[in-house]
Amino acid sequence: MNRENQIKLLKKYLKGKRIEHSLNTEKTAVKLAKIHKADIKKAATAGLMHDIAKYISNEEKQALIKKYK
Repeated sequence: MNRENQIKLLKKYLKGKRIEHSLNTEKTAVKLAKIHKADIKKAATAGLMHDIAKYISNEEKQALIKKYK
């Protein structure tokens, strides 16, 4: 999934400051990946998407698990 689609998902599932937090976490993750010679794209994705399920109900999480299992 490209960054544009990741941002769309963030906007669907997260609210205001939580989106800003995720964008800042992405930046920090990229900086750390560069320092530690880790995969920058994976670090960016992890930083950006780390809170994506924060406001999803447990029932919806279970449905997604079944769907993508």
